[in-house]
Amino acid sequence: MSDKKGIELLSEKLVLGLFKDLSMEEKEVLSYGATILLSTLGTYLLLIFVSSLFNVTVLALTAVATSSLLRIFSGGVHASRFRNCALSGTIVFTTLGLIVSNFGSQIKNINILVCLLLITGSLIIYLYAPAEIKEKPITSQEKRARFKIYSFIVLSSLLLIYYIINLRTDYNYFVLAGLLGISWQLFTLTPIAYKLLGRNDNI
Repeated sequence: MSDKKGIELLSEKLVLGLFKDLSMEEKEVLSYGATILLSTLGTYLLLIFVSSLFNVTVLALTAVATSSLLRIFSGGVHASRFRNCALSGTIVFTTLGLIVSNFGSQIKNINILVCLLLITGSLIIYLYAPAEIKEKPITSQEKRARFKIYSFIVLSSLLLIYYIINLRTDYNYFVLAGLLGISWQLFTLTPIAYKLLGRNDNI
């Protein structure tokens, strides 16, 4: 009997119903892709709904989008079940939006924060990225090294973009939201984050 539940089971049924002529290997690939797509869509819709209740939707989306870009290569801990992951992500990024909305005006020198993130972020990536989970282990040392380099590049590029935006515009609230998104993603790479979520993965 299959032990798949929720979105994984839905994705499998959709693929089996829509792509009957494909091989089982091709169906498994499509099923995995559909699971990622539906999970991401569901998480974003829940985040949009909850953050809209506090009028911080744009800030929350800025934070989660920035975090997601860095997460592509750096990895990071997340809950073992989609429901828990979606709920925790919604709480975290809505909270980040609220922090920026309520306290953003008190942060005067954003460039110092950019520099601090570049230094601490580079160190965290060097020590822990790519941070994996037992469901998706990275066995190739070459792939690990490549993902680490890509993580450095993405981190540097994001910080450079936000640095330029901060210099040339008055969108400091959105810059702060993005920087907090980066900060959260960097935190998810650390052993402390794994312990908080009760994950025993070997990182």
